[in-house]
Amino acid sequence: MQNQKIIIVIAVVVVVAIVAACAFVLTSGDGNKDPSDEKDDTPETSLYLTKNSGTVKLSEVDTNLLVFGNANNDNYLDDKDVDYIQKIVNGKSKWDKTANPFADTNADGEITSDDVNLLKRFIAGKKSSMFYCNSEMDTKQITFPLTGKISVTQYNDVDMLKICGKEDMIVACSDMAPDEENYPGSSKWKDIGTYPYDYEKIVAAGVTITLGQDYNYDENFEKLVADGYDIYPIDIVKLFEARWYYHSIGPIACTITLGALLNSLNDDTYKSYLKYIDNVQEIIDNATQDVPEGGAPSCVLILNYSDSPADMCIRATYSGVINYNDSAMLEMLKVPSSYVSDVQSKLKGISIEEILKTEPDFLIMEECDVAPLEDCKADMTNIASWLQKAGFKGKIIGVHYNNFGNAPALCALPLLAKMIYGLDSISDDEAWNYMVDYYNNYLGMHYTLETIKTSMYAPYFISTGE
Repeated sequence: MQNQKIIIVIAVVVVVAIVAACAFVLTSGDGNKDPSDEKDDTPETSLYLTKNSGTVKLSEVDTNLLVFGNANNDNYLDDKDVDYIQKIVNGKSKWDKTANPFADTNADGEITSDDVNLLKRFIAGKKSSMFYCNSEMDTKQITFPLTGKISVTQYNDVDMLKICGKEDMIVACSDMAPDEENYPGSSKWKDIGTYPYDYEKIVAAGVTITLGQDYNYDENFEKLVADGYDIYPIDIVKLFEARWYYHSIGPIACTITLGALLNSLNDDTYKSYLKYIDNVQEIIDNATQDVPEGGAPSCVLILNYSDSPADMCIRATYSGVINYNDSAMLEMLKVPSSYVSDVQSKLKGISIEEILKTEPDFLIMEECDVAPLEDCKADMTNIASWLQKAGFKGKIIGVHYNNFGNAPALCALPLLAKMIYGLDSISDDEAWNYMVDYYNNYLGMHYTLETIKTSMYAPYFISTGE
């Protein structure tokens, strides 16, 4: 997918690690211990147990894989990254810290042969220190690969782990009703309490890795984890596939990064997902290649709670903190979003006049109701008629919030590209099949081309604007 732009503040200080020839020295606080693996055949100079402190501010980076070692900013850790770093080491190219900060595999502020050797360990799946950027823009260290037992906060986390091929690591969940139909085994997961996490329940469940976002943790929980790490190590991993995302780190970036931490690099499902992302990106590139700079159609994104304009809100951006994933989908489609000023403070009651004054080329209506598709269409068709009577002449596209506002929106992008740009390089059925493939191959559902079109996930034209 189009890479997520992120601003990274990275704290770097090198701590010299004195390591016995055959012993692997573990970090404290952020690493993941494995007492059964006390020996390692790597020379001491290849362990790089770097601790981060202080600050080094880097500029914007276009990447989804937020792991140090991803030198060329694509979605992979592979020999291309090794070659990229090796050329810098050999003096054949210069290191642009702004454009390619993750080339610094051991996060020590410089490029040396150590970075090459450490990256080779990642690719080989060997135990190592790994640095990554989490959803809060913090640089964190783990002992690669993460192993043990995982707790999740919602089924979005489970979807990530399915894609990473690590669903069997889940042993506990927070505030989730069992869903055996779509998530077999969920009724056996232990309850670890609602927000914030209950440390004692986490330990009792045998959890060694927690997935969550900031509000899942309070200072007391994180202090208990830090103080007791040497006795019972728990890795707090703030990477989550949610409907919103922090600091432009979206659910696709979180999924790809989590897969790297878990060493899913050679897992068939994970590799298939990366290829799927590449294919969707190619479709979007084909759809937008002839669009001149500043010439893309503009859009207003409307969230609908009922069949009345009084229950609509316009999806906007929290200033400097949170962007919503549905807005990110528009960015992936290279569509500029038009927002009415100050709408974030007035979540409902947006007037038609306020919507139309931005003069959008089309509207996307997101339906929040879980009613049958035909009922959702009827509600939004009713609102569309009011918009048209008020003078709106453009296209109106309907899509369910659980799809467009979440990571599976990825699979709807080819179809939306066709609707918005009139893409001719793929057929309607080919675009629909991207949705079928995603839900079946990555989420374990059982759709056909026919049934996906009548599901709650189906995007559709409410008005073609003609």
